Amino acid sequence: QPHPVFTMINSNTRLLISEGDLDLSPATDIPASGMVVAAIPILTVAVVSLFLKLGNVQTLLISASRCVVQLLILGLILVPVFRSNQVYVVFPYLLAMMLFATREASLKPKLRYVGMRFNMFASILTSTSIWLTVIMFGVLKPSPWWDAQVVIPVAGMMLGSCVNAQSLGMDRFLSSIRGESGNGSALLQTYMNSGATKWYDVVCLRDNQS
Repeated sequence: QPHPVFTMINSNTRLLISEGDLDLSPATDIPASGMVVAAIPILTVAVVSLFLKLGNVQTLLISASRCVVQLLILGLILVPVFRSNQVYVVFPYLLAMMLFATREASLKPKLRYVGMRFNMFASILTSTSIWLTVIMFGVLKPSPWWDAQVVIPVAGMMLGSCVNAQSLGMDRFLSSIRGESGNGSALLQTYMNSGATKWYDVVCLRDNQS
């Protein structure tokens, strides 16, 4: 029974494997037939929606087509990034990911204010940078530490969570400030008229909603 040992598979990845399991091969490309099989559930939903007259068939097909096109474009962009694997290539790509994530998060809230997109970008940049540093240096420890095949997928998962949290949180927060009448929260106006600072207003509003 071979014992697990640390073995360098390539210059960028270290895995805990068995000495008898060194015969590794890269993942195979998905053939056209596989893409057709993957499309069957979507087409099934479209047919059912058309039969039930739900009125969302066009939206469903457009969304599925956009997903395929976006993934193809993303693959064409990531191939040179992964091949170069240079810090001056990886970091601008991460910054572009954060900018797109900010745009996506800022489009979902129904209410907006001046400077909201900048505030959301600063929040995403700060939180993602901190946790990406912790994971890269404290958990995964890739070599080099900016390894594109590790940093970019991890950053993508983080940004997905950031987009959901920010869009939902900002929408709820701005709606609570506006109030049900649309003229502003009566409680918040009371605090402001009493001379409270904006930070105190936010804390009190949060405590009254929790």
